[in-house]
Amino acid sequence: MSEIYFCDLCNESVPQLDLDRGHATRQKGRVVCATCHRAMGPALPESTSATPTPAAHAPLPAPGSIHSHGHAHAATHSAPSGAVAALTLACVALAVAVTVGVWARGALDEVGVQRREEQLRERERHQALAAHMEAAAASDSALRASSEARTFEALSGLRAEVASLRGEMAEQQGGIRARLEELGAGAARAEVALQRVERHEGELLTLQQHVVDAQAALAALSQRLEQALSNAPTGLGAAQPQAAEDPAWIALMEQVRSANVSERYVALVGLAQSRDPRATSVVLPLLDDADIFLRMAAARALGDLASAEAIPGLIDTLDDDEALVREAAYLSLRSVTGRDLPFDAQSPDAAERARRIKAWREWWDKERPKLGL
Repeated sequence: MSEIYFCDLCNESVPQLDLDRGHATRQKGRVVCATCHRAMGPALPESTSATPTPAAHAPLPAPGSIHSHGHAHAATHSAPSGAVAALTLACVALAVAVTVGVWARGALDEVGVQRREEQLRERERHQALAAHMEAAAASDSALRASSEARTFEALSGLRAEVASLRGEMAEQQGGIRARLEELGAGAARAEVALQRVERHEGELLTLQQHVVDAQAALAALSQRLEQALSNAPTGLGAAQPQAAEDPAWIALMEQVRSANVSERYVALVGLAQSRDPRATSVVLPLLDDADIFLRMAAARALGDLASAEAIPGLIDTLDDDEALVREAAYLSLRSVTGRDLPFDAQSPDAAERARRIKAWREWWDKERPKLGL
């Protein structure tokens, strides 16, 4: 690779090849490019030591010398006037060339100085820009490091918080699991107890039915005994007057008012089996009993007694809090009245049930006068 120099006049690059070919020269240790060399006019290289003498300055032959043609010159021979004029013109041209070269060199020196100053300013701008970029890079690195540090710190805090929350959740899950196990054990015990209660209720109902059957049989036996006694002859041959006949369920009236729920239930079953409409007034108060099963049994019993006297009470029972009681009252109401006005006892819509109950009451207000009630 050839070495590159710079012109000391215009600061242009000068390859070693231009120096080798003579397009650029070295003069007194300075490098002059081809352009500046042409502007300054022809010059001899620095290594040339002898200056050729122009033909116009060649020495005149001495007087009396013999030329190669064999002619002798006279001693009074002088240079022609044309040679003097040519010499003068050459001197003037040389002076002009020197002046132009000096001026061109000064101008080129000034241009070179300006270019060098511009290069220096450009270099300073590049250096300032590089310093600014380095400072920006350092600032960016510092900001990135600070951001990464804050992010790492925040992530560490979040990890610690998540770990704490997981620990708390694990503890809570353990407590919930233990509670669920306790509830499961309690539910199992409750299921066993409920099965026992259902079994005892079944046994109780069976016993109550046996009691009702025994009471009915006892009432029938008592009635037959009274008839037999009334038909038996007296010692004087005259018949005893016949006592007034009372219904068999009269004995259950007091039992219906008992404080024992089971006794009230047994009495209701006996009254329903009597099928005597006169027992309606005894059963009606049980529609307001505190026990749901007694209210339901009373509503069914009124359906078996089939008395119009029970219609208002059954209509009111359609508004009971328990769906089972409402269902029993609706079925008995249909049985007693022979009407089938729509009513959904299981509907959770209280407003809809109220509209249906109103329809039943309006119907009863129209039918009551016809029955004389």
